Amino acid sequence: MLGSHQRIRPAYGDSTAVLMLLKICQCGTSELKISTASNGITGTYRNRNHTLQEVKLSRQTRDALIYKGRRHDTYSEPLYTLPVSFPGIKRISWDEAENRYPIIACTAFARGYMAVWKIADGMLFLISVRGIYEMTTPNPIHAGWYNGKIEVPLGAASYTHPMDAFEDEYPQYTNYQFQKGILIKSGGSK
Repeated sequence: MLGSHQRIRPAYGDSTAVLMLLKICQCGTSELKISTASNGITGTYRNRNHTLQEVKLSRQTRDALIYKGRRHDTYSEPLYTLPVSFPGIKRISWDEAENRYPIIACTAFARGYMAVWKIADGMLFLISVRGIYEMTTPNPIHAGWYNGKIEVPLGAASYTHPMDAFEDEYPQYTNYQFQKGILIKSGGSK
């Protein structure tokens, strides 16, 4: 059984739904039945009173990236590579996060947070985060731990996944490649 204090890492797609529904329902896998339809993913389980309950999982949210004054959704999650300890950012428990930011209890936040990033002066900065991570400074934090890419979808979605925004398909993407939080390459892809 998963406790509300455990972090759920979305594995993208239906496995995210299973983990999140297990968390919500507080039940074992033998007690949970999952069904997928075009309007979303539903879980049915028996609660402590043995009453049949139904739970719907919301479409997952994405981080945002601000670049050249424009805000974009991203397909990347730089906080997943955050070291255990990094100046200016602290990890808090699920229970504490849900008390401070009630929206985190919504199934759309299976990963436990929402972050906003900004590229400025050729570097990646975390400018806000709400949920199981908190900034301990009011100033943007240089993401010096981050080595990887941030993928930004462009245009209208050619396919929209009913539950997971990370599974949507777009005609084009812009990729921003970082080394220790410094932008080293950017370009489009199809």
